Amino acid sequence: MTPEEKYIQLLEKVNQQLDIWKNPYGLMVTILTLLVAFLAIVVAYAIFRQGADYNKKLENDRKAYKKEIDRYLSEQSKIIKHNQLIADKLNKKTDKIIKEYKNKLEDSSAKQKKKIEETIARLEVERIKVDKDNFEAISVSPNCSVGLDSLLGKKFCTCSYCKYGFYVNDNTYTSSFAKSVTCPKCGSLNTI
Repeated sequence: MTPEEKYIQLLEKVNQQLDIWKNPYGLMVTILTLLVAFLAIVVAYAIFRQGADYNKKLENDRKAYKKEIDRYLSEQSKIIKHNQLIADKLNKKTDKIIKEYKNKLEDSSAKQKKKIEETIARLEVERIKVDKDNFEAISVSPNCSVGLDSLLGKKFCTCSYCKYGFYVNDNTYTSSFAKSVTCPKCGSLNTI
């Protein structure tokens, strides 16, 4: 066999293989291979985009949540500071009244002394209640289920300005003095 014959045989084999590509089965396999490759690329891009969008949304949600928590905590700290000022004023007034009653105690009769001592004892108990209870922030929640909130020791309040109804966590407060709570809708102070 001469080199030319070998070359001709090689060309014939290549032509036969090229003819196989035109075969319907070969064409179908080629098309399916290209389709699967294209779909894999599309799916990979979609997953990448969805992951990037999800991470962006998650980051935005975290920022919004942090902003809301910071706002809530600053609002609660303002309420606590306000309550501390009220407690200090009440304690000063109570101390002044107790001092006046103790001065009257020396100049009074036995029957009056008993009444004055009872009054002083009640004032001292009330002062202890103010010291213990008035430093906590009152938590408020919007008007939701009446039955559940009343069972949990929450008191229903209505804002005097916007008439919005909300519940106040009332189980920590036992003092007979009035207490202020901020409306969650309009921000006005209400006395409970």
